[in-house]
Amino acid sequence: MTAMRTTTQQFSFAGGELSPRLHARADLQKYASGAELIENFIIRPEGGLMRRHGTRFAGETRDSTTRTRLIPFVFSTVQAYMLEFGDGIIRVWKDGAPVANATRTIAGLAQANPARVTTFGHGFTNGDRVLITGVRGMLEVNNREFTVANADIDSFELSGLDSRTFRPWSGAGQVSRLHEIMSPYTAAELDDIAYAQSADVLYLVHPAHAPRTLTRTGHASWTLSPVPLDRGPFAAMNGDDTLRVMCSSASGFQPGAQVTLKASGPVFTSAHAGSWFRLQEIYLADTNVSPWSPGEGTTTTLGTQVSSNGNVYALTDAGAGTQTGTVPPSHTEGDAWDNPIGAANRKKWRYLHSRWTIVRLDSVIDSRTMQATAVTYLCNGLVPPARTITAVTNAAGLCRITSAGHGLDEGDYVTISGVTGATQANGDWKVINVTPTGFDLANSSAPSAYVSGGTVKRYATWLWMHSAFSKARGYPAAVALHEQRLAFANTNAQPFGLWMSASADYANFLPGTKDDETIAYNIAANQADPVRWLTSASDLLLGTLSQEFAAFGGGLGDPITPSNTRIVPQSGEGSNGVQPVKAGTETLFVNRNGRRLISLAGEADTGGYIATDLTELAGHLTLGSGL
Repeated sequence: MTAMRTTTQQFSFAGGELSPRLHARADLQKYASGAELIENFIIRPEGGLMRRHGTRFAGETRDSTTRTRLIPFVFSTVQAYMLEFGDGIIRVWKDGAPVANATRTIAGLAQANPARVTTFGHGFTNGDRVLITGVRGMLEVNNREFTVANADIDSFELSGLDSRTFRPWSGAGQVSRLHEIMSPYTAAELDDIAYAQSADVLYLVHPAHAPRTLTRTGHASWTLSPVPLDRGPFAAMNGDDTLRVMCSSASGFQPGAQVTLKASGPVFTSAHAGSWFRLQEIYLADTNVSPWSPGEGTTTTLGTQVSSNGNVYALTDAGAGTQTGTVPPSHTEGDAWDNPIGAANRKKWRYLHSRWTIVRLDSVIDSRTMQATAVTYLCNGLVPPARTITAVTNAAGLCRITSAGHGLDEGDYVTISGVTGATQANGDWKVINVTPTGFDLANSSAPSAYVSGGTVKRYATWLWMHSAFSKARGYPAAVALHEQRLAFANTNAQPFGLWMSASADYANFLPGTKDDETIAYNIAANQADPVRWLTSASDLLLGTLSQEFAAFGGGLGDPITPSNTRIVPQSGEGSNGVQPVKAGTETLFVNRNGRRLISLAGEADTGGYIATDLTELAGHLTLGSGL
């Protein structure tokens, strides 16, 4: 049978390059506009092909022998930069050249080994990286980077450069110190950096490092610093009421006071150093704080404390009259009067706390003891007084403690120290059989003969929280900016955790319930797969290894609030760690095996999102190195 040749007309290449598996699928609509191979061309919207643009060599990375990652920083269409992340260093590129923060005129360039540059009062130091441009004669050094060595006031060497065979310098030239920013990220960690930008601030996260901001204040002025998260976020509240904590000593109650925390069990490790710790007051009687009431006689002693609306206030100005005013204090910062100016009775009250305290954990002493610094006002009730013990006796085989006015309740947990003779009483105990003058120690043994001494302190609270972010729990691996909130997700301890700052206050992660306060959420899903990325669309989108989710309020598109947060699956593609890209109203992400490019777009009819495989007809393109 004689083979027959057919002639077809191809009016468009809009179908793109098709997988070899589709070469026999002439029934497909895209077959007529597809091609077997399209290489180094760009498909135009009209259907034709345009040769792909070339590239230009802008310069070598700081160290081309190690891993480098490029991250864009776009403030506006005319102020755009490329950030070069290397091993422990960040450099900035703009308009095809590295950004420099000091430029000097070259006054001489010697043919020597190593070459030596003369430039008066250059201000460079050994180890600086410099770029040389505009030199006449010794053209071999132009547009090259060097490391400064053996610098003096007016000259320095170009480390490792033998210029003896170069043409002699004949004049001109500039030397510029390249702007470099020290960073904590090693070459091996660069692929795991996630980022989100807000104007001149780039937020950076990595699971092994505390979140950081890279802030631009000038073309050659960039600063990398930790995100100032001084009030959270926090992990879940402790649920074991036998595991209690107190401030066993404190240098004062104001922020900045030095505090020693003591726990009834192992709570602390050295990896908690530098993180936050929140304690909630539960024994309110210990504070000797009386409720604020209108029109009541009150002492005029400054510092007197009262409680109102769940908060504690101190008298800072006796004002007028001998009684309180008629407006209950309810403010949560600063000072406020309880009556307007001119009232016969008015007092000024300063907000102290809302029955909780945040401290910064500084250094570990042992698993139950930690040195700390008060970040907020230290609640009086968290620093229990030491009550004197006057006797330790045998009560049916238990230690019975005599301590008049101890103030303890049945089931409290205490620590006893300093007892001589009946030393079986020293240690941590649960108290039972409480009377006004004494109590027994549960599960204790009969004491030896009591000699003297001893004090008892009650553990102050079991309502405490560790920081959500720390070396002990890990740091967030995903970040985004959504609805005027800074959002983090996925730590080692909470791979499904989502934390969002207070509205328009990116550093504030203090727990709250108002609509504009902090959000903390643990995602419930069929599979225990960690969050790989976050991105802002109409809703906050989250990608995990198994599914993609949308986070919203009451309904899709509604704002998220602390009391109204829903996180609902939108697709089952699964994501890898490559950061998604916005393309118009669509979100493009790479599936978990790195072989498919998926579009997640809003669907008008249902209000949800539809996932579309953009590489469905050209899967061969990603079989090699993937995306």
